[in-house]
Amino acid sequence: MITIFVITFTYAVLAFFYIVYRYYPIVRLRPKDYVLLKQKVSIIVPVYNEPPANLRRCLQSVVDVDGEKEIIVVDDCSPMEETAAVIRKYQARYPDLIKTFRQETNMGKRHAQVRAINEASSEIIVTVDSDTLVSKDAIWELIKPFSDPSVGASTGEVLIENNSTNFLTSLLQARYWAAFNFEREGLSRFGVVTCCSGPLSAYRKPFIWKHLDDYINENFLGEICTFGDDRHLTRMVLQDGHKVVYTQKAKAKTYVPDSLKDFLKQQLRWKKSFIRESSLIFPYALKRGGVLLLETFSGLAMPVMGAYVRIVLVILVIRYPFMLPYYLVMMIITATIRSLLMIERKDWKLWFRNIQYAFVHETMIFWLFFVALLTLNHNQWGTRGLKTRRKA
Repeated sequence: MITIFVITFTYAVLAFFYIVYRYYPIVRLRPKDYVLLKQKVSIIVPVYNEPPANLRRCLQSVVDVDGEKEIIVVDDCSPMEETAAVIRKYQARYPDLIKTFRQETNMGKRHAQVRAINEASSEIIVTVDSDTLVSKDAIWELIKPFSDPSVGASTGEVLIENNSTNFLTSLLQARYWAAFNFEREGLSRFGVVTCCSGPLSAYRKPFIWKHLDDYINENFLGEICTFGDDRHLTRMVLQDGHKVVYTQKAKAKTYVPDSLKDFLKQQLRWKKSFIRESSLIFPYALKRGGVLLLETFSGLAMPVMGAYVRIVLVILVIRYPFMLPYYLVMMIITATIRSLLMIERKDWKLWFRNIQYAFVHETMIFWLFFVALLTLNHNQWGTRGLKTRRKA
């Protein structure tokens, strides 16, 4: 019993200091001010079976963004004719702005992106998913950090377009807000954001150009990697010694799964790419040290220790039911501490949703880490074709 107490207490202390570590840079380190960088960008949009309504909104938002740009759309051999029709329509409407290409066979998102990068004429590549809605000034804000030559990549704030669809999507609005404005914001102060979001990110083309062969041929545990493109590109930039930053003023919205089954499939895929890319960057993080090492090590180690503590607590609750309220209160307190930035902004609805999401995390999302660990060599996309079920 004493051993159990020591381990759970140690985990609680580590969890507390982990949260302090998350808040410290946000509270103590001032964000860097970047100057406006008026430079042409190449916006690449890989497409596969995107519902026509979503794709139209995406392409129109990209057309409407401020700044000098070219837009490169690559259709990854979508079987839906309606998807191809939207692409042809926009290319005909904006022939001097939009270039379109269609893969002869379905090769996956990475191959579509590489095709677009090879066709790009700008030194800055902006990646946009085909279900993303980009705000008018998003690109200007996204590329501001590139006025600093040490910055190799940047990512913007991505929230939920379909957040009012049901209870699940309303919870995910809070989760996404915290993921960007709490987690990425803190890491950005050190220049070590570990994942540039797929819906809206920018990269210096020369920095990723030399890695494109490795990118499309990445092999892990004997299997070609078909997802985790955003984490892989981010890892390449970090390993080359460049900074990766987050800018909250570059805003976009995306669609999230609106059923629990599809959401869990998505999260399992994300957990797999997290484990894979974290383990691959770990040797570099050991050499570099500092925040990147702490972030990588804690991301891999804390779930293992956390699982032991959670199993012990469940056993104790079964044996001593009176401890259940204590367990629930501790969950609420921990979630509230993680939500202090929401409280500071007096966004009580978002805070309440974040508390609710904590219960979803504890009962389901947390345990997907171990499912992912046991199925790392299974590379099925899981949610591919999900968006074709949405109403167009």
